[in-house]
Amino acid sequence: MQFCWECFCSDSTVKNYLRLFGTEEMAKRYGIRGKEVLINRIKGNQENNWRNSELRRNVIDDYEYYRLIFYTGNFEKVKNKSKNPKGSLGWSSSFIRSGIRLFLIYLYEKTLPSKAAASIAAYIGFSDTKDGESRMYFENKILEECHKHKVSEFWNYFQRWKRHFPMGEEERKRYLSWAEEIVCSRADAIVSGQHRNHYGEVAGLLAIVGEIKESMGMSGAKSEIFVQYKNRFPRHSSFQKEMKYYFNM
Repeated sequence: MQFCWECFCSDSTVKNYLRLFGTEEMAKRYGIRGKEVLINRIKGNQENNWRNSELRRNVIDDYEYYRLIFYTGNFEKVKNKSKNPKGSLGWSSSFIRSGIRLFLIYLYEKTLPSKAAASIAAYIGFSDTKDGESRMYFENKILEECHKHKVSEFWNYFQRWKRHFPMGEEERKRYLSWAEEIVCSRADAIVSGQHRNHYGEVAGLLAIVGEIKESMGMSGAKSEIFVQYKNRFPRHSSFQKEMKYYFNM
């Protein structure tokens, strides 16, 4: 356990942080202390970490820093960083592409991911451990759980982490309202502008918004969103195909 904490202190990545939630004992002893490391952050470029192996400098780029800020429970700070660019385009050079997905995957309540949730988790997550790589005892247990439930290691760790950073009902609703407005604006901009490479992205985002709303007691919300966008863009067959896939309709 101490080894995992030292790994995070020397190489502060999301993967190394979430490993601290591999067991309840680790989470209580080390996981909740993550913010201590970020206080002494060495800044890197906006999007790319660069670590000097000779000097062993733990450099954290802006994007990784704000992702870690989210995981240490400072949700409001991450929301403020997640600014939607003018016209809801240009996400590739903005933190919002990660920020909005972090909130949506957090607000998703089911233990196992839907198609939309799995797609979003794959975007913001990390690669599974490769065969042959050394693992600690708790990592072997997690890997067994992942194989049993057919989920990624990131998904498993995320669910373990989430239990330690609960959010109140009113706060959840407030973040969902904010996220839904941005997702709908993004979908309208992408489809009306015929940015076909992003049809799947916005279809998945719309689907998970519907799933979250239904989990909050808004019956039929997912179907309503599907019908709304089917009627709004009836001639965009490629978009409709992506919608049917992520909405299971």
